[in-house]
Amino acid sequence: MAHPQTAFASSPQAGGVSVFSALNIIWLLHAALEGPISFIALFFTRSLQFKDEITNTMAIVLKLYATLSLSLSIICMLLYGLPDYLPGKRAAAILLLLYHGVASSVLLNAEPFIDFAFPQMLAKHGVTVEAVAGVAHGFMSLLTVSWWQASLGAVRAYGGGAAPGAAGPSGAAPKKGGKRK
Repeated sequence: MAHPQTAFASSPQAGGVSVFSALNIIWLLHAALEGPISFIALFFTRSLQFKDEITNTMAIVLKLYATLSLSLSIICMLLYGLPDYLPGKRAAAILLLLYHGVASSVLLNAEPFIDFAFPQMLAKHGVTVEAVAGVAHGFMSLLTVSWWQASLGAVRAYGGGAAPGAAGPSGAAPKKGGKRK
């Protein structure tokens, strides 16, 4: 079975640039990491193991967050099969970068709030669930930046990365203050 992006790929004989990057795995990795947790938080909110009791207000906020997170996971699964140069895919990458960057910072600086402890061997080194989740989010943020940089060639190849003042498709430089056709 062919890869889902082969429908979008240029033929190698035509000298086309491939629109598939090996770093596209970030879309599926995000869905795999966030999807199950979001599903549990949305449908089984009271079963989450927090140190503090889950109040009704906290349950509503968790369900709203879980809805957003699950939606983003579904979007990531859909984006996996699309070419890297599409503006919507790149906008979603910015969303992932911001989400994972902020989540990493928040989790790495948070007091322990999950009622789970790692085995003594790890706990004595300060390994907590919050720290592991923070590092995972930081790793996803780094992968997102890597995908962005790796896919810039495809964006330029498909006309989305022309430098300001560069010649347009007709070969003439755009006039300053000119109207679009």
